[in-house]
Amino acid sequence: MEVLSMEKVRSRVEVVFDEEKVSISAAMLREWPLEIGQEVDREAYEQFLLRHQYKPCLEYAVTLLTARAYAEKELAEKLLRAGYHMKTAEIVLYKLQKSHILDDADYAKTYARNRSENRVGSFRIAQELRRKGVDPDTIQDALSEMDEDAQLEQATELAVRQLKQIRTDEDPRKTVQKLVSKLVRRGYSFELARKAVRQALSKRDL
Repeated sequence: MEVLSMEKVRSRVEVVFDEEKVSISAAMLREWPLEIGQEVDREAYEQFLLRHQYKPCLEYAVTLLTARAYAEKELAEKLLRAGYHMKTAEIVLYKLQKSHILDDADYAKTYARNRSENRVGSFRIAQELRRKGVDPDTIQDALSEMDEDAQLEQATELAVRQLKQIRTDEDPRKTVQKLVSKLVRRGYSFELARKAVRQALSKRDL
């Protein structure tokens, strides 16, 4: 592989190899000198990086996970942005998975439960988990554990709250449309939103 560019960033050097960027220390650069245009044996250099990067990469990953939970892809992106080589990051992620510190299934279930408690619907939760790189089957398993009655209750509470801001003499059809739209934007299904709005309206009529 070829060294395409080298840039000093504070006490380290960012090196780009064939569109792959890694951050190396001055000590690593002294041990294996590099220059732009130089051809480097990929396998040998990857082993060199792994030997020097594995421990700090693992420590950085654990520090991140101590602060909050991460999905696997989300954590991988953080490690790559920090300048760790892809192979090093992959081995660190594998180590964390085998140690049950990193688990997308647990992450998705906890994330879905917390977002649901914050009155966010399952459609939006699924969308957010997809953006975090969680695979569809894992998302579906997490959503299947969500209590539909609890979702309806939360959506109804939202609708009741929104209803207080709407004039009582407004066209009922317009009120229903407005409230359903708000709930759908929160990620609730159209069917659940309509049911929640009906319940909210019945409470106002009491």
